[in-house]
Amino acid sequence: MGCNEGASTAYAEDIIKKYFDPRGIKPSGRLQFFFHAPSSDLPVRDVCDEQGRGRKTEPHLERNAVGIDSWAGETQGPLFEDGSFELVPIPDRFHKMGENHDTYGNTKCRSGKFLIDYFPESIRVNYKNSSIHLDPEFRTFTYGDPTRGAKRGLRNLKKGDLLVFYAGLEPWPQGGEKSLYIVGYFNVCWAGLATGLNETELDARFHNNFHVKHKDALEDQRSRLVLVQGDQSSKLLKKAIPISAPGKDKAGNPLKVLSEDAQTWFGDFGGRIGIQRSAPRWVPARHVAKAAGFIHSLA
Repeated sequence: MGCNEGASTAYAEDIIKKYFDPRGIKPSGRLQFFFHAPSSDLPVRDVCDEQGRGRKTEPHLERNAVGIDSWAGETQGPLFEDGSFELVPIPDRFHKMGENHDTYGNTKCRSGKFLIDYFPESIRVNYKNSSIHLDPEFRTFTYGDPTRGAKRGLRNLKKGDLLVFYAGLEPWPQGGEKSLYIVGYFNVCWAGLATGLNETELDARFHNNFHVKHKDALEDQRSRLVLVQGDQSSKLLKKAIPISAPGKDKAGNPLKVLSEDAQTWFGDFGGRIGIQRSAPRWVPARHVAKAAGFIHSLA
């Protein structure tokens, strides 16, 4: 993906003359464009499906996603009337079609249905054969993130710490307000960089993690890959716990923020209560005991 933000006036004029009727048009502002480069490792526009994903792809962002979000896969995880839920993973953006055999169409949920069954019918054909990025995973309780950003701080978690996961969910099948819910947690037993483990230790602890079991991903990401493992008392919840309320960002745009009820458990993160696609939030020391007690009380 490429972006030219400083195209000269002369260059802009050439583009306008070549592709547009130049009469009455004068260049102004800035010219931006995407290169079509399907061989790139970056998110790219692939209108000809040269990557073999079975559909056109577009540049995208994936940030702190646990359940699939409307900006990544056009749907969110289903929330049922009794408070139970399913986690629908984000799409796998690393592999070409056929390289990762776990797809929305062949992966079952706790309910016994396939993941694809929780997509709107209008887009199921687009995602049925798309591979999934299942992370965190709650079989062996592992999470990985090849990051140099804020989530890199997760490598500093210590044994006995709590890592709590929340996700965007939407009432199913009737639809309704999309909100953020606590869906599970790890009682941390190990955290650090992948480079801090030898091959035997890495495989023993993280063989089921997306970033480790796919060796091509591991080779590409190892130097920056943060890994967290929970012990066997970690849990994927049976029922989701709401933690968000409608709010606004500094520009007045809608933003999901930590609800007042949730703030009684976790504090206000030093005033940073925006939790929609946010960097990890760290519970203040004075709220740790209360937060831990609340989390461990969840079924």
